Amino acid sequence: MERWFFERYEDPIENTPYVTAEGGYIWIWGGPYDAAEVLGGEFGGIVVDEVIDGLVEDLESRCMEWTRVPRPDDYDEFISDIATIPDYQRNSLDGLEDIRRLAEVSVDDKSARCLFRVLYVNVITVLETYLSSAFIHTVLNDPGLVRGLIESTQGFQKRRVKLSNIYKEVDNAAETVRKYLGQITWHNVRRVMQLYGNVLHIRFPDIDSLRQAVEMRHDPVHRNGHTKEGEAIPIDKGQVLSLVDEVQELVEHIDRELRPVSGSRSDKSPQDD
Repeated sequence: MERWFFERYEDPIENTPYVTAEGGYIWIWGGPYDAAEVLGGEFGGIVVDEVIDGLVEDLESRCMEWTRVPRPDDYDEFISDIATIPDYQRNSLDGLEDIRRLAEVSVDDKSARCLFRVLYVNVITVLETYLSSAFIHTVLNDPGLVRGLIESTQGFQKRRVKLSNIYKEVDNAAETVRKYLGQITWHNVRRVMQLYGNVLHIRFPDIDSLRQAVEMRHDPVHRNGHTKEGEAIPIDKGQVLSLVDEVQELVEHIDRELRPVSGSRSDKSPQDD
C-alpha cells in the first residue's frame, strides 16, 4: 500500500508552488488529498482497517495534505512559459524587496512569529523560482546548451538508443530536455549546483547556510514552525533579512556569470573545465 501510495502521491513541498500572497500552496497537480480517504477508497474492504489505519498514521506524521505526483506531460506548458521569460532576475529581486518591506511591518509579538515564519519560507520560494527560471530560459533558448546538458547528465549518458532511432532522437532532443527539466526538484541545491556547473560552467560560492535554510523550510511549512519532536523553531526579523541578503547575493552572482554565456561558450564541451 505504501509503494502504491508514493507512486501516485507526494508531499507538496517537492513540486507544488507555494505563494504567500495566496495563502499557501497552489494545488496545480490536484489536491489537497487526505491519506485516509485515498487509502480507504482504494483498499477498504480488501485490507483490514487496522493495517490501513497504521499506514495512515505513519503518512500523517510526515505530511497532512498530499498532492498527485506530477507526470512529465504536466510540465510542458509550465516549461514553455518559463523559456520565454527574460526578466527572471528582476522578478526575483523585486520579490526579495517585497519581503524586506513586509519584515519591517509593525505587528504584535504573536503575529510577528507567524509573519517571519511565512516570510522565511517565501525567501526560499524566490530562490527556487530564480534557479529554475534562469537555468531553463538559458538552456532551452540555446541548442548548444541543450546538447551540453545531454552530454553531461548521467541519466542521458546511460540511455541506450537504437541506431535506427538516432535521427528521431536528435530531432526530439529539445523536447527530451524540456521534459527532463520539468521533473527536477529545484530546491535540491546540491543537484542544482551540479547542473549549473556541468552545463553553464557556473560555480556557486559557499552556500552552506542557504542549503541549511532550504532543508529547514519543511518544518515551518508543515509543522507550523515546530520540529518533528514538537520543539518550536524561532525565526525572527534578523534571520529573515539575513536570508534575503544571502539569496540576493547568490542571484546577483549567477546573473553576472550568465552574461558571458554566449554561442562560443555554449559550444564548449563540459569536459573542457
